[in-house]
Amino acid sequence: MIRNKKLSRKGQISYEYLVIVGMTLTLVVPFFNYSVTNLGINVGVQSGVGQAVEFVNTLEELNTLGPGNIATLSTNQLTNIIIEENTVTATLSNNNVISLEVTGLVQPTILTATDRLTIRNDNGVVKAIPKPEMYGIKPEEGILGETVFTITGEYFTPSAQVFLSSTEGVADTAFLAETQYITDQELQFKLPSETGPGGYTVSVSQDAVAADQLFKIKALG
Repeated sequence: MIRNKKLSRKGQISYEYLVIVGMTLTLVVPFFNYSVTNLGINVGVQSGVGQAVEFVNTLEELNTLGPGNIATLSTNQLTNIIIEENTVTATLSNNNVISLEVTGLVQPTILTATDRLTIRNDNGVVKAIPKPEMYGIKPEEGILGETVFTITGEYFTPSAQVFLSSTEGVADTAFLAETQYITDQELQFKLPSETGPGGYTVSVSQDAVAADQLFKIKALG
């Protein structure tokens, strides 16, 4: 009987221990999650501030280096970048806005959201150019040298160029299509006669920055 009482007492202690541990975890886990979440936010904010400072420093450096110089940098922690009257403002990941002064001739620009920017000194004026985005292409097939293809997207510039890579027939062969800039959201091109019938992958590049998206079309003889 005494042994059974000891076992009963031991079981009661174990149960009470589990209750205490459960209550402790109930209090600690939400706090831990909150701390980890805030840590992620803080890291994002610090990274965004660093990107904003680097952005302004690059603008000023390219002003000093002169026309023809180009730089590319990451801005994935920033949104709503506005360059106006020698001031750069940008929104951080916590929705706070950072404002920095910039010296030199910088073209006023509004950039909603982009992961990478190309910065170029164009005839003494520094310009921030976003990475092009491709959303679609129509039609999906056409006749060589005749059909006009239209690419829709965002952040296109007059320097945008359309490249074609063969997916069949002549492997690893790339062609530069005659590209017409319509707006910052639309490009047009025709298939060069030297491409030949078959499938092609279409890409867009401008100012040494290429779009991440690729689309396929078919050339008819």
